[in-house]
Amino acid sequence: MKIQAFLVISVFIVSCVFVPVISSERPVKEYPNYSKDLLDLINQYRIGNRLYALYYDKKLAAFAEDHSTYMYRRNVLNHDNFHERFVQSGSDLCVENVGWNYSTPGDVFNSWRKSDEHNKNMLDRNIRKAGISKVGAYVTFIACS
Repeated sequence: MKIQAFLVISVFIVSCVFVPVISSERPVKEYPNYSKDLLDLINQYRIGNRLYALYYDKKLAAFAEDHSTYMYRRNVLNHDNFHERFVQSGSDLCVENVGWNYSTPGDVFNSWRKSDEHNKNMLDRNIRKAGISKVGAYVTFIACS
């Protein structure tokens, strides 16, 4: 009886301690409309400054997602390979903003608005289309003519 009780307790303890962990190279998105909401904020801002709203572009969104994933996997904020994204876009002009550790679209938007270079990118008169992606804590906004 004591041996059976010991085995039951041991199995119970082991099952509580060794919980299987599923690993993924990409985190679960915790804010499902982050990209759409950020583009909406940027477009409201552009319209308020008498500029055209940007339209969502799937190709640019894929570039943004690839770059956000790239930054996430390396755990570093950067503009690595921007020239390649620009050339692959087929556009005459592209701009890019990146951000890290902003939990809401409003937080990253306000940060970019307060930064001269980021603000200039959001208000560029020549851009017409955009893609945005957030992977983990990393955000990429790319917009082109």
